[in-house]
Formats: sequence, C-alpha cells, structure tokens
Amino acid sequence: MIGFRVGVGLLMFESGILVAHAKPQILYSNAISLGVSVIAPPDPLFAATLSTWLDPQTLQSFDSILPYSVLLRNDSTQGIVSVCVRWVLTDHQGKQVVQTMMLHSLIKEKKRMQLPNQFAFMGPQPGLNRNIGIEQNARLLSAFRWNNLQLYLNQSSVRVEVDSIVFEDGRIVGPDVNKTMEKVNSWLKADEDLANQVLGKQGDALRSFLTRLASIPQQSFARPGSGTAEMFYQDRMTTLARAFSNLLEKEGEAKLRTVCLATQAVEKINPPSR
Repeated sequence: MIGFRVGVGLLMFESGILVAHAKPQILYSNAISLGVSVIAPPDPLFAATLSTWLDPQTLQSFDSILPYSVLLRNDSTQGIVSVCVRWVLTDHQGKQVVQTMMLHSLIKEKKRMQLPNQFAFMGPQPGLNRNIGIEQNARLLSAFRWNNLQLYLNQSSVRVEVDSIVFEDGRIVGPDVNKTMEKVNSWLKADEDLANQVLGKQGDALRSFLTRLASIPQQSFARPGSGTAEMFYQDRMTTLARAFSNLLEKEGEAKLRTVCLATQAVEKINPPSR
C-alpha cells in the first residue's frame, strides 16, 4: 500500500515519492492491490479528469473539498457494484474521528456499475459521490456546498483510505472495517423479502403495510460502523418501504409490482480477502 502527503511548506519523502506536507497533513492510501487505483489531487490526472466531467463553475465550488477527495479508477476486468472509503481524522491531541462514504448500486446493470477503466469521485460529503461520465450525475452536483470544511482544517492529519470494493461477481476485497459485506448481504436479503411481501398484498392492505414499515426509525445510520446485521436489514426495509410508498402513490400498484417482480435474489458476497 502506498501513501503520500500533499500540501505546502515542508517536503517529505514517503514510499519513493517526494511531495509537500502541510497542516493538516493529507495522506492517501493506494488500493491498487484491490483492483482499484486511487488518483489523488497531486496527480495531474485528477484535475484533468474532473475538468472533462464538470463545468468550470461547478468545479470551482468544489475547491474546499477537493484536497480531501480522490478518484477511484477500476483497474480490474469486473464491474464494481460497491466501494467504501474512510476518512480518518486525527486532531492535535491524537483523538480520531472516522467518516465513511459508500457508493453502490446493488443492481447488476452495467449502466449502474463502475465499469473497467471508469472513474468514480469520492469525497467526504453525503450525496456527493458519483460515477464519472454520467451526465445526470454532473448536473446533480451543480449546487454543491460543503459544511465540514472547518472540521477538516482543525485536524492534524486526514487519511483517505479504501475500505472495501465489491465486484459484480460478488467478490469483496479490502479490510472491510465498515462491515460492508455484512451490510450489503443484509440489504440484499431485505430487497428480496420486501418484494415478496409486497407481491402478496394489494389495495388498502398494501398501503397500510408500507406506511407502517416506512415509519420505523432507522438505527444504523445514526451510529456508523457500529450497526448489526439486524439493524442493516431493518433500515433497508424502512428505506425501501418509503421508496415503494412514493412509487405506489405516483405510478400505481401495477408499476410497483413490476419493480418487485424484477427484484431477483443475489448470491451473498464472499468474505473479504485478508
């Protein structure tokens, strides 16, 4: 694993790379052994790739978050259906805070995956991360605002590391500190179970069922990294119930049943490589 630091002021040499060092120190871990290359801001390819995807005005609004962001290039021969990145923040007293972001589809459709040689943008902001090259993804970022800048500036160091990668064949690699394997398998089970339950109901009974399920408070999102399989499962059921309720109201029962019938059981992903 290769790490390198960026900034201004003091030059440092790490893993054969001469780079600059600043406060906070920003360190990037390469994940090439996982089948993914981390393209960090010091690499000219980082800015060049973003400039082909985002218009200058949108790119300018990203100025504050870009030093803490990375591009992930799929160097494997498989499509990627899920990627998890961690930001480990260490303050001047040595206390650490970890922020985790996932980009995933869970649907085995080529247009939803990060295909071989494609890039994904990953930054420490919910709703920000996107597969690059998809036009609507760029449009969604035009109103971006980052509210955590001061938190990051107050740190002694920030380390950006890839936690796990899930490929289209169900293989997962990486340390998986975020429990992605457990989380995704719980989500897949919830997808299948809810679809089967929806197909067994209709009319008022269906609406009542989805309304009740959608009202259950979500737990795992409130405690990142500490959720259980049961919490992941229930939270996914709640999320889907809300989406299904909206679909039912907007497009009707027939459309909802079509979506549920298209939901197929997916084999569980394999344990992470160590």
